[in-house]
Amino acid sequence: MATTPTPEIFKFHQDYSVRIDIKDGEPWFCLSDVCVVLDIKNPARVAKEMLDSKGVCLTYTLTDGGRQQLAFINEPNLYRVIFRSRKKEAEQFQKWVFEEVLPQIRKTGKYLPQPVETISNRQYYELKKQVDAISQNFHFAEKARYAIWRIIRSHLNATGVKQIPAHQYQECKNILSIANHKASKWRATVIAQEEVYLRENLGLTHNNLIIEQV
Repeated sequence: MATTPTPEIFKFHQDYSVRIDIKDGEPWFCLSDVCVVLDIKNPARVAKEMLDSKGVCLTYTLTDGGRQQLAFINEPNLYRVIFRSRKKEAEQFQKWVFEEVLPQIRKTGKYLPQPVETISNRQYYELKKQVDAISQNFHFAEKARYAIWRIIRSHLNATGVKQIPAHQYQECKNILSIANHKASKWRATVIAQEEVYLRENLGLTHNNLIIEQV
């Protein structure tokens, strides 16, 4: 059983920390971290039943909670775990490892995250138009606008509105289009309920309402 200093911690999608230990120039991935990314339960069972034991290394590692024993897996076992996952991010995780992490580790011995291209000003204003249109369906439009941006930032793991990754621009537009459709239907329902209330409680007919609006 090996002992290692604190492994390097890499960020996947800003939300997930993946510890990687370099042994003889090759990366070994913390199995529990990988299982969190891929939403796979019971890492111990995964190691026992699904992986090649020769590619599993139990290592005493320094953590925030002190010295703990963790399982690290080699690259072939990493792909075995990825293929077991049904999470939509599995393919993105594999691409991140294969196209970014491994080439840099083998070239420099460490991984330096690549800068993420963010949306352009034109794309931002296109999204802003959609958000403004959705918010107009609500009485508290400004609060609705803030809430919509907050949900978008959270869903796309963006630190700010203009930090939305460029490759997620179309996904963002699609989300807002669906939200606008639902908000419009909700607004139509509210208007219909208001008309019923006015008719039943104040004696106003549909024609009265149209005249008053004019």
